[in-house]
Formats: sequence, C-alpha cells, structure tokens
Amino acid sequence: MVGQLKAGEIQAIVSQKAQEIGIRGVEMGVKAFKGEALMKSTEKIGTITITTDNLKQPEINQALQDTECTN
Repeated sequence: MVGQLKAGEIQAIVSQKAQEIGIRGVEMGVKAFKGEALMKSTEKIGTITITTDNLKQPEINQALQDTECTN
C-alpha cells in the first residue's frame, strides 16, 4: 500500500499501531501470569493516518514497521 500511496493511486492509509498493541498485550500477559490485577476496561490505542506529507516521519515508519524496506 505504501507503493500505491507514493504513486498517487491512493491518498492515505489508516493504520493501527501494531507495535504498541503488541507491547500492551505482552504487558497484560505478564501481569496475568503473575496474578496481578488487570484493567477492567478496554484501553484505546488509536490509529495513525499516513499521507505523502508525513510518510518520512519517524512515528510513521514505526507504525509501518518499515525502516529498511525497498520497493
């Protein structure tokens, strides 16, 4: 999809913050394993909107998990 964004075929990508979701999941798993109290409500992590204007920003690369990728 990043290639399509760069080519102008699409205007934006809306992406989940997969790395942050994974980190929170592991933290919750460790707490559960230790018998510690867990949150009673769902924590909202949100999404990130990626456009050609912000494609090179570090936060975007982290969300895409695309630090060394080439097309």
